Amino acid sequence: MKRQVLLGVLALLASQAFAQQAVVTGPDSRLKLDFQLQDGKPVYSVTYDGKTVLENSPLGFVSNIGDFSRQMSFVGQQADKVEKTYTQDRIKCSTVNYSANKLTITLENAEKKKLDLVFQLSNNDIAFRYEMPQYGETACMVIEKEATGFDFPSTTTTFLSPQSDPMIGWQRTKPSYEEEYVPDEPVATPSKYGEGYTFPALFHVGDNWALVSVLDMDVRYDGGSGLLTVLLPVTHKTTGEVAVVYAETVLKAVGSSIATQNFYYEAPDEEEADKTYYGSYFDEHDVCVQVFFYDEEGKTDTYLVNDTMKAGEQRALTAQNQ
Repeated sequence: MKRQVLLGVLALLASQAFAQQAVVTGPDSRLKLDFQLQDGKPVYSVTYDGKTVLENSPLGFVSNIGDFSRQMSFVGQQADKVEKTYTQDRIKCSTVNYSANKLTITLENAEKKKLDLVFQLSNNDIAFRYEMPQYGETACMVIEKEATGFDFPSTTTTFLSPQSDPMIGWQRTKPSYEEEYVPDEPVATPSKYGEGYTFPALFHVGDNWALVSVLDMDVRYDGGSGLLTVLLPVTHKTTGEVAVVYAETVLKAVGSSIATQNFYYEAPDEEEADKTYYGSYFDEHDVCVQVFFYDEEGKTDTYLVNDTMKAGEQRALTAQNQ
């Protein structure tokens, strides 16, 4: 009887340990992401063909709603497949067939508040994001501390652009474009400005390469009107002057990103940083840029910037409020 009870306890412990882990791969199974809770802290790791690309890396954040970086518990998981086909008339491959595996992991913190981690893996790419239900009537949340990280092996080398101090350099335009790169720099090398590095970031990991990018802006395109809307939430310490510089820098980044993905368009020339030219995409498309306090989206009369630039104008943006 005692032996049966002991076996039952061991089986229960094994089941609980298994429930703290999850795995998702790309459709061809070569790219693999492992998730687990380590002492209540969510971490993930990545391999390609069995070779480590990311070691155990932290996930989560601390917000005004609660701490979602520790004392987390596993609630459940759901696996899905993603199949999409779309066409583009100005890229090398006009018809794109996209296939990926999706895994949603539901966790809850010490206060029983839930958080979804959504991972999506194609054969060569990984995307993940956090999703949360609404807590309170404001439907917004303030991120107080970011725990998300990318822990590369110590032998990794990098191609990174250091982040400069804000409002320095020519006409106080920095960070207006990329700083100089150092090819194959050791991964532990500190940023020369002490401000970290700029995304996207390229890493050489043994036989593999990893490009890390963070999407922290909301860009919406209306196919009917052809209007691109860029929404940029900021803190209450942001002034109208800083908001304009920020918005113009983001527009140049958007123009560069579009030109990188679509060779039909030209990126803004970094040698002409004194000109308000955001790339040839904006010669053909209208763009509306809105900079607003993070908790006042929709209150357009309080927006720091709410400026629509017609196709071909390529001008300086103006502040609505200072």
